[in-house]
This record gives sequence, structure tokens and C-alpha cells, in this order.
Amino acid sequence: FSLRTSKFVLPLLGIFAYLFYMILPSLQGWAPMIATFKLIFFSMTYMALAYVSSKAQADGRLDMRRLRSMMLAFAIVYVGGSLLVYPFPGISQMNESFAQSGAGTSLYRGMVNHSQTMGVLICCFMIFLLGDLFFNLQRKDKLYTCLLLCGLFLIGKTSSRTAMGSLLAAVMFLPYNMMQVKGVNSRWKSKVMSTLTTVTILCAAAVMLIPSVRNRVARTAMKWSREDSAAEFSLEQAVSSRMGLVDYSLYLWKLKPTIGWGFQVDPMSGELEKKSGGLVFSAPIEKGVWMYAILEEGGAVGMVLFCGWLACLFWMLYRRHAYITASVFFAFIVSNVGEFSIFAMSY
Repeated sequence: FSLRTSKFVLPLLGIFAYLFYMILPSLQGWAPMIATFKLIFFSMTYMALAYVSSKAQADGRLDMRRLRSMMLAFAIVYVGGSLLVYPFPGISQMNESFAQSGAGTSLYRGMVNHSQTMGVLICCFMIFLLGDLFFNLQRKDKLYTCLLLCGLFLIGKTSSRTAMGSLLAAVMFLPYNMMQVKGVNSRWKSKVMSTLTTVTILCAAAVMLIPSVRNRVARTAMKWSREDSAAEFSLEQAVSSRMGLVDYSLYLWKLKPTIGWGFQVDPMSGELEKKSGGLVFSAPIEKGVWMYAILEEGGAVGMVLFCGWLACLFWMLYRRHAYITASVFFAFIVSNVGEFSIFAMSY
């Protein structure tokens, strides 16, 4: 708290308006103890990250190229490491026997603990690499190209619709950001836009004209088995796996619409707290879509605070020209439409 906050970190601290408010519904919700501990754990971790970021940017001796190299090293470790474990399904698959039998889609988790985590993590790394390539390098680079292609392969193997949707949305968001920057070479801008346009047209043509590709895309979106056809594909079916959680969140929100039921808890958390007879150190939940989960947990007031923070965050990042940060965070927020993970510490 004694350190002067960096102007790039300050917008991210706006989330504490929401977190401070969540103390009230948490104390009056299903599981006050669990919700309070989750608030404390998340806030401590978030403040630690904010402090380290501000400290790094306040240090005049820091070479930002080294910081970028460190992020690149992380990307190489996770992308490269996840590829190295590919020949070992006992390590790299969520359920190796199910995947090897061909009865369903691949749930590849690489070197992390879950395929959903793997997909979103690789997606965020890919957006960071693309942003670094677009805004900083401004030229072709073999290492970046290799990492991006490997990342795309890994996301496909995870069968994570959340990660693929987030990647597509953020890849469209990045060029829009790049066009706002005056410091990027105009020839480089034209080359990037023409490349993205060509790739988009080729992918769209392949999906529409090649039945095997169309069926593959439909199976990934629907989590179908291999015998099914894309003829049955519809948006309603694609989102059906989340509609149960959405309907349940809406039902709970209507019971307490103003302030909600507490931070990262549900009725099962309350039962767990009552039966434990002591401290609960692990109480994972699955909420699905962030818009409805925020409504359930914080009510209408919490929704206004959270959306207000998002609006202010992106506005301030744009004003301060933090385009890569805005793009990576945009990808993460979009991923929360499929899997509400922004407050999930185990995730």
C-alpha cells in the first residue's frame, strides 16, 4: 500500500469496489465463512500481483525487453512442455482410455490439471504473443509463428469451445486496437490486415465447402461423437451444456435480487460449511456464465459495480495506450462467458 501504483496497474485495482461490496452479501449468504476466506485469498493474491507489477514498472533499472523475454519464456515452457507430453496420454489426457477408444472428443490437458484450464491459458499466451508481434516487433518472427501454430494445435486438442471462442474474439479485437496506434508502421498494418483477411476467408471457405472440416467444427462445438453429422448443428444445441447453470443462477437470483448470496458459494457450500465442524480449505464450485453468476452472487448492485469496473478498465487502458493488456484481458473476460473462472483460485 505504501508503493505508488503504476498508471497501468491502477485500472485493475478498480475491482476492489466490487470485492469490498461482496463482504455484505457474503456475510448474509449461504456460507459466510467459506465466502469470507475466498474473498481474503483472492484479494491477497491480487494485491501481490499488483504490487509486483507496480514495483517492476517503478524500477528505473528494469529493461522492459527482459520482462518481455520472461513472458516469452513462460509461453515456451507451457506450449513446448504441453507438446512434449503429447505421446503420453496417461499424463496429457483427462481420460486417456476414453480418448484412445475414439468414443468422444479429445480432452487434452497438456502439462496442467484440466483441459479447460489448458485451453484458456494457451489462448491468453497466444493473444500476448500476437500483441507483442503486432505492436513491438512489427516483423515476421519464426519463434513467434511456431509458438502460435503450436498453440492453435493445442487448443484444438483440448476441445475447449471456451478457449476457441475467446481466441477468435480476441484475434478480431487485436487488429482493431492496432489500427488506433500511430506508432505502428502503416506497411506493417496493411500486411497484418491482409494476412488476417486471407486466413479468415480461407477458413470460412473450408468450413462451408469441405464436409469433413464442417463436421469436425460441428463436433468440437457440440462435443459430439464421430458418427454425428453437422446437419443437426444449431446455436441452441451448442450452448445447451451451460443452460442448466444459467437457469439455476437466474432462479437463485430471483430469490434475492438486490444483494445476492455471497462470493463464490452456492447452496452446497452452505451444507458443506454446516457439516464440516471446522475450517473448510477447499470448496470448488462451477457457475458457468459470468453474467448470471455475478447476478447470483452479488445481485443487481454487484452486477452494476462489476460492469462499471469493466467499462472504466477498458476506457482507462485505451487512454493510457495499454493495448496488449486490454487485448489479453478481453480474451480472459470472453473466456468467462463459457467458464466463470476469474475468481476461481484453483482454476
